[in-house]
Parts: sequence; structure tokens; C-alpha cells
Amino acid sequence: NNDIHDHNRIPNTFNAAIEDFTIEGSTPPDPATKFAQAALLSDPYKANWYNLSQFNNLDPARITVPTLVVAGGQDPYAPI
Repeated sequence: NNDIHDHNRIPNTFNAAIEDFTIEGSTPPDPATKFAQAALLSDPYKANWYNLSQFNNLDPARITVPTLVVAGGQDPYAPI
């Protein structure tokens, strides 16, 4: 595998998968739990987020080609 970040692959856990949903008011517990369960089934490794602050640089109004931008209405990490 040529992924330069392979050496940083960390096994996923329920707590790691659900951690993005622990901000109060962002997501009700049931959907968050279902997401974490699905994440564990689909990928045994935790996603590595590098430069998370770059999400804040996204300005959909500046995109000039047909593009689908998807963001959760209650996603505190990717406000649009």
C-alpha cells in the first residue's frame, strides 16, 4: 500500500467512532450510536484528520464548476 500515513493507522473503537458526536446538541444519541456501529463494521481503522481547520476555508460561493457540497446541518466542524 502506498498510503504515506499507513504507519499512523489506529484501530477504530466505538468511543473513537462516536467522538465527533459528543458535542452537546449536535446529534441525538441514537443516530450517533448507529453511526459508530456502522463505522466499526465498515472500517476497522480510525480516520486520521489532518488540518481539520481547512474545513473552515471552504466557501461554496467561490466554486465555479458544478459541484455537490454536502455538509450536515448540525455539523460543528463544517459550518456552511
